[in-house]
Amino acid sequence: MSRFLYKTLSVLLAGLVWMSTLSFTIEKHYCGRFLVDVSIVTPAKDCGMLLAQHNSDTTVQKMPCCKDELTIIQGQDELKNTLAYCIHKVSVAATIPTSTGITFLEVAEPQEVVYTTYAPPDIGIDIPIFYQTFLI
Repeated sequence: MSRFLYKTLSVLLAGLVWMSTLSFTIEKHYCGRFLVDVSIVTPAKDCGMLLAQHNSDTTVQKMPCCKDELTIIQGQDELKNTLAYCIHKVSVAATIPTSTGITFLEVAEPQEVVYTTYAPPDIGIDIPIFYQTFLI
């Protein structure tokens, strides 16, 4: 159960990071005061009220009653990689020259420890013999 919970939580947190970095645009088309179309991926469809004006370049323009509204939702652009930041800090700290005469860590010589008063516990039965379990 805990393994399933761990994997589910990992997927949810990865989705949260992905959603926080996602940017998208919502486009709305109004005809008068009525909302005609809302689109997230493709451009919003118009209401079909186009006025053709024949100028020298023959352009097509919308009626003055139509209006397009764009809402841009920006995601987070910068994510900090804390592991790389910590490794960089450690590598900078490890490259301090030792010729300054200052020792940061003094290395002590290992001392031999002898336990002369230690007595091993009594073993009542020999367990491998008792259970007849032998490694071959």
